[in-house]
Amino acid sequence: MRTANWIYTLTLLTSLISAPAMATDADTAIKASNLSFEYAINTGNADALSGLYTADAVLLPPTDETLAKPAAIRQFWQKAMEDGMRNVKLANFDLRIEGDTAYQAAIWSAETIASNGETLLIGGNMLNIFSRQADGSWKPRMQSWN
Repeated sequence: MRTANWIYTLTLLTSLISAPAMATDADTAIKASNLSFEYAINTGNADALSGLYTADAVLLPPTDETLAKPAAIRQFWQKAMEDGMRNVKLANFDLRIEGDTAYQAAIWSAETIASNGETLLIGGNMLNIFSRQADGSWKPRMQSWN
């Protein structure tokens, strides 16, 4: 009985110590993914941007579209950049990790060019659902924003 209690205690302590480390690793990886997202848009690189998503990703932009193919996602972002989207910034609001899935609520902001040439500041809320990849990286599988 004493051995079983000792093994249980050791297992519990190990899980308590490793869980925050795993969460911190995921948090760091998702923040890096956000920075890659910002960089790809801000440098006008639609190929790099579309490569940040899982192969089965779904985007739900505020345009009432549902984009479920990599080519459609790339085309959407290419058009957004051609229309003047720039200086995109993402800020985590909340991040919850459950196994190989992470749920991120974020605040986003960007600049865009109005039809009259005026620079407009836009922004809103964003929800991302990330999936952990085989290599340990995290990629958005679903994304929606207003």
